[in-house]
Amino acid sequence: MTTLVGGCAALHDLLGTVDSVAGFPISRLEAGPALEGRWLPGGAAPTVALAMAAGGARVALWHPLPRSDAEGALVALQSAGIDLSRAPRDERAARCILLQAPGGSAGWSAVPDAFDAPVAPDVLDGVEHLVLCPRWGPWATSLLATARDRGIPCSIVGMVPPPGSDHWKIVVVSEQQADPERWAAVDADILVVTQGAAGARIRMGSDWLEIPVLPTVTVDPTGAGDVFGGTFLAAIDAGGPVRAAAEAAAEAAARCCAVWGAQTSLVPPAVRSEADQPSRVRGALWGLACGDAFGMPASFLPRATMRRLWPAGLTELEPAPRETPYHHGYPAGRISDDTEQALALTRALLASGAALDPAAVARELDAWFTAVGGEASPAVGPSTRRGLLALRAGVPLTESGRTGTSNGAAMRIAPIGALHGLRGSSTAALVADVVAACLATHNTGPAISAAAAVAGAVGAAIAGAGWAEVLAAGRAAAQDGRAQGAWVYAPDVPARIDLAIELAMSAPSDGVAAERLATIVGTGEPSVESVPAAFGIAARVQGDPQRAIVLAANTEGDTDTIGAMAGSICGAWAGEAALPQRWREQVAATNGLDVAAWAAELTACAAGGDAP
Repeated sequence: MTTLVGGCAALHDLLGTVDSVAGFPISRLEAGPALEGRWLPGGAAPTVALAMAAGGARVALWHPLPRSDAEGALVALQSAGIDLSRAPRDERAARCILLQAPGGSAGWSAVPDAFDAPVAPDVLDGVEHLVLCPRWGPWATSLLATARDRGIPCSIVGMVPPPGSDHWKIVVVSEQQADPERWAAVDADILVVTQGAAGARIRMGSDWLEIPVLPTVTVDPTGAGDVFGGTFLAAIDAGGPVRAAAEAAAEAAARCCAVWGAQTSLVPPAVRSEADQPSRVRGALWGLACGDAFGMPASFLPRATMRRLWPAGLTELEPAPRETPYHHGYPAGRISDDTEQALALTRALLASGAALDPAAVARELDAWFTAVGGEASPAVGPSTRRGLLALRAGVPLTESGRTGTSNGAAMRIAPIGALHGLRGSSTAALVADVVAACLATHNTGPAISAAAAVAGAVGAAIAGAGWAEVLAAGRAAAQDGRAQGAWVYAPDVPARIDLAIELAMSAPSDGVAAERLATIVGTGEPSVESVPAAFGIAARVQGDPQRAIVLAANTEGDTDTIGAMAGSICGAWAGEAALPQRWREQVAATNGLDVAAWAAELTACAAGGDAP
């Protein structure tokens, strides 16, 4: 059974407590996300949809949504498996400022009015239950009319139905939203009246059922009624008895009140330890190295070969099989060019001044090129090979990388992100160093945009940003980077990041997500494929580097590079402890890799001091 939840209200709330709400300006904020300038995902319809999904219901959403799937408002919805394909997209994100005071609360909402228009009937195709969460408008009237014509049961949360409306399946309203005389006029199978600290009353026919509130420490009651309503609706749709549904709803509402933001209680948080910044720097580097080593055996093997070699999928560090096209003889835990070039880029950073010197990058990459066998080595990517050979042939540094569009720059860029995350740099400063890192081998718009995306996400994570902001920072850096370097036709990296995130987050399983990324977004060497794929994986796993690395290795194509990029982004978010110790120990021993010393060098460089 598919339930469509429809609404048109603000998606973000900024909550705070004040001395009073009467008169302006507001006197003093005392508590809440407003003190941090932090927006919480909100909106009645998304909250009801999440509560229903948490209760096991199959849910679709009609609600104006931002175009970018990196927006925090969409991350929770997609990870809950809610169908967003029917929702219109808009450039504007509606914001609502909610202020709580002893005498009540007040809100100021910036709500787009572009959607106050009828909704096409096909939005209700395949829907067996319509739930409306107004503010009311032509969109609601049209959905309701179509549902009535098709005999689809209709419910409403957060409003007494308009006078004269037909029969309703379930109506959930708070006692503040109408007086008892209006409740009496509601024609519904079940009427739920939430009463805050007094619990809830439920009318079935002429009988009333009293549901007590569960004891809780109330931090923020905003949206508790929507959580109650969505939980109750899901339980009733599943065939549960009314009292049990109401008790489950009361428990969910109590959990909602105990945290800031109604949706916070409905979605498992993105994985994050209490890692401090040094741990996040090491996490970025461990994520890079472990992702590289874990994905190495499967790199560019056909999916059929992968399934034959690892019927249950890659679940641990493995040696390269004889079928490998690039890594013959590599033992389990061996890193490849991704991590080796990141180490070379770090040496270039240490040799540079305040800004990265492109000539130092070229020298360090050329030294690495020689060390791995030069032109004869199968482990050198196409753009890096062409760029370094061009430099050796006397082509100027400003020209050598003007055809490089593969992912070689993005795979090695994590140290740039770490450096600027430590410094708290602007996006412009970060992108300037990304350009310098790309100049010798990847001096094109697509390659720079892709490398900037990885660096921007790593930098934001190390600087302490929230998970949604990490994804958004990567996309913003990609946007700034795409105008840099030589123009080469390629798909837009930020747009493909949005596509990859949408495909990965809406997939019913990790396996389906991996297949969608490989077949639709692409997981090969082009930077416009593998970097968006890495973001799709990172978004799906909600910052968990272990899960990101395993998922990347079991995708297809450039599995080591995608694992290195997704691993570095998630590792920078979650910290080194989120990566299995056995992986870290094996990768360190196999490669003689000292991540603690590597991180210390970057930290000293960021501070402008001498490396230890």
